[in-house]
Amino acid sequence: MNSNDGRHKRLIDISNQRFGKLTVLYYNNDGTWHCRCDCGNYVDRLSGNLRKNKYPNCGCEKNWWVGNLKHNHCYERIYNIYEKMKSRCYTENCKEYINYGARGIRISQEWLGEKGFENFYQWSIENGYNDMLSIDRIDVNGNYEPKNCRWADKKVQANNKRNNHWLEFNGERHTISEWADIYNMPYDRLHMRIKHGWDIEKALLTPKMNNQFTLYKGEN
Repeated sequence: MNSNDGRHKRLIDISNQRFGKLTVLYYNNDGTWHCRCDCGNYVDRLSGNLRKNKYPNCGCEKNWWVGNLKHNHCYERIYNIYEKMKSRCYTENCKEYINYGARGIRISQEWLGEKGFENFYQWSIENGYNDMLSIDRIDVNGNYEPKNCRWADKKVQANNKRNNHWLEFNGERHTISEWADIYNMPYDRLHMRIKHGWDIEKALLTPKMNNQFTLYKGEN
């Protein structure tokens, strides 16, 4: 927490305090406190709700759950993805914050607040979510919002990283992985050729040779 931020000067630190079955861990930049429940689950709560004992646990006790939660996804993978997305963007001591929140990456308002997760869940189901996919921003410099997000497999995500090596050939621009797929060749072979200084045309069009060391050195 940045003590120089005027918005936080009057904030009462309740870190490490217990409220019901919740132990407060740290303050989130979205105005909530990140807590650990005795059952091992993690959840965010407003300080006022904690002090009033309005939400004494994460939802693990069924009687409390039925009366207070508006969704039943607390233990599902998609809810964990949602919580981690918020942490990356708003929790300064999250190890991934430097690549997200610190760069100005934010979350759409419709995915925050009281109905935030419900809206996020509905969008996810309507846009192909399944347990084999992860959330991916189409524009890696853009925010988490419906028009800039998709559910993608690891391969699509790998091709959408900021530090990818992009190569142009015949008027097209692709990553090494994409070029390997297009030309039906092993990624490792193409990667090694590029690494050893081959231009993209030679790397793609040169047939495989038995002596790979000689090939990578460019000695025909």
